[in-house]
Amino acid sequence: MPCRNNFSKINTTTSYEENLDVIGEIVTKHSTTHNIILVGDFNASLTRRTETSQDKKLKEFIQEHSFIHLLGSDDHPTFYHHNGKDTAQLDYIFLKSKHPTSLNNQENIYKIHPMHPLNTSDHTTVSIHIGITNNAVPNTSIYKDHEKAVNMQRTFQKPKWNKCDRNTYRTSVETLLKEEKLNIDQDSNGLLGLEISKLENILLKATTTAIEGHHTYSKVRKPRGKGKWNKEIADASKKSKDIHRKIKSSQHCSQKLIQEQKEAKRHLRKLQRKEAYIERETLYQDIMQAEKEDQQLFYKLINKQRSSQQGTTKLIVLDDQELITQDDIIEGWQLHFEKLATPSQSTTSNKEHEDQVNLNDLLIKQLCEDIKEPIIPISHEEVSAAIRSLNKNKAPDAYGITAEHIQIAEDVLLPHITTCINKFIEMGAMPEHLKEGVLTPVLKKGKDKRLPSNYRGITVTTTVSKILEHTLQERLNKQLDPTQSKLQRGFTAKTSPLNAAFMVSEAIAEKTDYKENVALVTLDAEKAFDRVWHERLFSKIYLDGIQGTLWLLLRDMQANATSRVKWENTLSNPFRTLQGIRQGAKLSTTLYKRYNNNVLQQIEDNNLGTSIGTTNIGAPTVADDISMLPTTPLDTQVMLHTVSHNAELDKVNFNATKSELIVYGNHKEEEPTVWELGRDQITSSTSTTHLGLVRQNNNKFNIEPKIQVARRTMYSLLGAGLHGRRGLNPLTSYRIWECFGLPRCTFGLECVKLTGKDIEAMDKFQRGLLRQLQSLPDRCANIPVYSLVGAKPISVVLDIKVLNFFMSLTRQTDSKEH
Repeated sequence: MPCRNNFSKINTTTSYEENLDVIGEIVTKHSTTHNIILVGDFNASLTRRTETSQDKKLKEFIQEHSFIHLLGSDDHPTFYHHNGKDTAQLDYIFLKSKHPTSLNNQENIYKIHPMHPLNTSDHTTVSIHIGITNNAVPNTSIYKDHEKAVNMQRTFQKPKWNKCDRNTYRTSVETLLKEEKLNIDQDSNGLLGLEISKLENILLKATTTAIEGHHTYSKVRKPRGKGKWNKEIADASKKSKDIHRKIKSSQHCSQKLIQEQKEAKRHLRKLQRKEAYIERETLYQDIMQAEKEDQQLFYKLINKQRSSQQGTTKLIVLDDQELITQDDIIEGWQLHFEKLATPSQSTTSNKEHEDQVNLNDLLIKQLCEDIKEPIIPISHEEVSAAIRSLNKNKAPDAYGITAEHIQIAEDVLLPHITTCINKFIEMGAMPEHLKEGVLTPVLKKGKDKRLPSNYRGITVTTTVSKILEHTLQERLNKQLDPTQSKLQRGFTAKTSPLNAAFMVSEAIAEKTDYKENVALVTLDAEKAFDRVWHERLFSKIYLDGIQGTLWLLLRDMQANATSRVKWENTLSNPFRTLQGIRQGAKLSTTLYKRYNNNVLQQIEDNNLGTSIGTTNIGAPTVADDISMLPTTPLDTQVMLHTVSHNAELDKVNFNATKSELIVYGNHKEEEPTVWELGRDQITSSTSTTHLGLVRQNNNKFNIEPKIQVARRTMYSLLGAGLHGRRGLNPLTSYRIWECFGLPRCTFGLECVKLTGKDIEAMDKFQRGLLRQLQSLPDRCANIPVYSLVGAKPISVVLDIKVLNFFMSLTRQTDSKEH
């Protein structure tokens, strides 16, 4: 590790961060499959009273990667300077376990040895005796007493549509429709569901006919190692084993036999390295060829290399118990998400209010059934537009249907699909089996893979319901958009989350220029989408003007919906979703925006928070991420009370420990440091992260996290050949940087005020990277560094982003930013 040297021409702090990022990439890649022991001279101390920049970076690294340090408060030195006076503790042994309980701390003995007279080094010895618990796989499920036994079901295989004979597929669908005598025009919801099931089976049969070798269900493959194998390696391995067998069986083996064994092993390793080299070079050639000819394959190959380290975990921890077997894990996922989807009775909830909301829901349902307002039928053109808008190359739904199943045979299926949609609207309900979704746990960025609470459930709904939701969304938007708060910038047409970040930056700049105080409050709603109260949501929807049959249909789509958890090509038992909105469904964002619309409207109506001119921008919001910009202590507390009051009515829980408040201005010391958020308190801090941007109360943007993100992104792409000498050619390497690294390190920078020093730091990092990719010396001039690969300086990239963002704002004529 680089040491602190005041006479060095290089920035040792930056060099130290680079080394930590390299180690961090290795740790991230192997942390779920290995116990990691990190040993060495770190040239930084955890016990120094006056911390250096390297000390702080080491502490952040240890905390970020959850390393265990067993030395505790022991401050004995491990380094003795040759001047005989200075000492420091620089040598450490850090532990990281893939299993939470695999390290028995009582048996771990960490020791710093005294300097031995015969030791000629200026470092002393540090040792550790590690006691590791053997995590044996249990023979029986720990959930054997649970009332539901796991009945694992295989998932449907995604068809390879690039190998599909489309004419054969259309002909097969048309023929099967005539043979089955499909009759969608049914007045009963149950009979309509049976006919739709027939249609789905027809599409699956036609797929098997049109795609050679297609299997309906996916295979559950056993995990395989990464070893290279071919006939030549197999013969060499057999020869090496035969010699080893001879040596073991003979009592007095000759020197010649031992030499033959060494040669056989050497030859085997040589063949394995050769095969690995061929595979690596083939990958590089494929990437370089795809970059020129097939952009889709190019992104696929790169993403495959990036995601290889993000494999699924083989262990989860639920209710303080480790689940290791496949049966336990799939059932553990089911229990976790089923608990999330089931309302819990809180001791602090208002029972009277809850009963009133439930009663209102029943009354509204009765009113809509008694007075069914006629709805204009869905046209063929609307359904056709919905079918074409479906995303291609996505996972199949619970019944094996993908968008391509319908898109390829659209001319044949369009009348049947249109009849289905209109029948749903006419009845105000849809068949039960179309409400089933396939839920896939997706790990949140930088979280522990073993904890189910760190996963976000993304649901794939049935393809027919996607078409229905798309046709309804156009009609809902026309009615709901006029009353939607302009402070909501998430999932809104022609806008992006950067609009909210821009409002925050402008508010801070405005108040700072006038030497006034302004605070930035970021609120964290726990499991916001997963805990939406259905009865409360649809009461709001009714008051927003969605009534009659349309309200009944929307309500029915959420009622009695079921989900199955998908994990490693198997599905759990179905469970009912009694609360929450499915993330991944077409209407989920539209419905959630109405759920928290009340609080934004109250802030606007009461003119709470800061304003620029006469435009109130008190609470820029992106979906469930609410931020507030109060200008006085009274304003702050009133806004927090408004939010907490609405949260109590809506059964939303804000995490006070993750909610933050920072104050800008010349009189920050006059502001209180503790604020009331319902029954909890939040305290003032010096920085907060808002929409991926780190905001500091000194109104200076810290560019270092952005450079660190870029550096880590590039290290994660080393497996794809992103290095200068034996990797991809420089043009392809720059293309990878342009597609994957540059957008991440410049995201959101068009919305903040950067100094020339910040931009120069990013330019310097990019120039260094481009020199490495092109194997150019450090003394090479800047112009050839950019021109040889056609790269643009970061300053130019940022200018382009600012101009593009400005043009997007000018086109949003009805927005607050305009």
